[in-house]
Amino acid sequence: MKKLFVVLGICLCLCFGCAEDNRSPILPKAENVDSICIDFTNSIQRTEKQSIQDYPSAEEYGTINIENNGGMTTMFYYEENGKYYIECPYKGIYEIENNFEDMI
Repeated sequence: MKKLFVVLGICLCLCFGCAEDNRSPILPKAENVDSICIDFTNSIQRTEKQSIQDYPSAEEYGTINIENNGGMTTMFYYEENGKYYIECPYKGIYEIENNFEDMI
């Protein structure tokens, strides 16, 4: 669960550097970043749904790819029945309060 918070925190921090005119984010070099920590405990909740596929079953979804230590972590975000979710394949599906795109 802590890994999910760190991954979401990294995504949000990366996107906060974006300007409203859709310019690319201004990011520090990876070797200059020791850690990123954001508290999502009030806005994310694990669901009873299981993630049993490589991709979500939702028709439309966004993809979050994070490179770390030579590996890649992939997560997905989507809306279903008026609720917003982040899915970590084979690990879990989490409900979030707001649309992920609106949060970034």
